[in-house]
Amino acid sequence: MPWSLKEIRAAIPAKFFVRDTTKGLLYFARDVLMAVVAWSLATTIDPYFKQSATHQLLTPAGAEIARWAAWGV
Repeated sequence: MPWSLKEIRAAIPAKFFVRDTTKGLLYFARDVLMAVVAWSLATTIDPYFKQSATHQLLTPAGAEIARWAAWGV
């Protein structure tokens, strides 16, 4: 790396080094909320695609392909 840490810090505006506890806690709350939503959605993937109604709608092979696609997202 041809740049020193001092040069990198000098290139970044000072306003980005100001600490804001409220903003940081809001980002933390947002991240926790997103993790909870992702967890709850992930726990419903397998039960949803194992239902007989889904198998009738998509066929068993189609339901399995859709389940793998949902896990891929």
